[in-house]
Amino acid sequence: MTEIIFGASSGIGLETVKYILSNSDNHILGISRRSKPSEFEFNERLSWFKYSENEDPEVLAENLKSHINSNKIEVSSLILCAGILNTGSAISFKAIDVDSMFKVNFFYHIYIVRALVPKMLKKGGSIVAVSSSAAENNSEGRSIYNSTKSALESFVLTLGQEVGVKGIRANIVRPGLTNTEIMHSTTSQNGKEIFIESSALKRVSEPEDIASVIYFLISDMSKSISCATISAHGGARV
Repeated sequence: MTEIIFGASSGIGLETVKYILSNSDNHILGISRRSKPSEFEFNERLSWFKYSENEDPEVLAENLKSHINSNKIEVSSLILCAGILNTGSAISFKAIDVDSMFKVNFFYHIYIVRALVPKMLKKGGSIVAVSSSAAENNSEGRSIYNSTKSALESFVLTLGQEVGVKGIRANIVRPGLTNTEIMHSTTSQNGKEIFIESSALKRVSEPEDIASVIYFLISDMSKSISCATISAHGGARV
């Protein structure tokens, strides 16, 4: 069986690759705009599907489905990690930011779901989408990003209600600030300090912290959990 990870080359997606390889015998198909990380070049349990950043969401999904069909890949889980973040106020956003964030954070995901979930209908499986505590807390300066994550959550949770009878579970993970490229490029030191102060655990998460939650949700340890939203932000209130 194969775990499909969309957004597998960095951040939470990359750590999820590592976590699955270390804790199971399953194969992984990584999907990314970047090349397969060099550290996994000779790992036979990790195959790779690279796409162009200009690719239309529906075209990407159909090409991915063709790749899976031609390679006779059996899909056991679909993990949706890809995301981009551009900041700006709710009254000064740029059209290009709306288009790009909805494309990457929402439309890519829903077309991939439509293309691949039928591959899971016979044997069941698990879908996990990575959202953000920003969607829960309506973080300032992230109105469009928050909107994309809220839309993704609604889609995935509705999907879970529709496919549960087929043995497919669908859940959301909401990380808070996590030590990734996105955090370093979009969050000021003051913003990090405010987050940490509001957090019950008084720290920023590491990507492997979130990867372990994702692994739990695709494993049989969580076989009664579906249509749930798991907050993994350390009790943060901003």
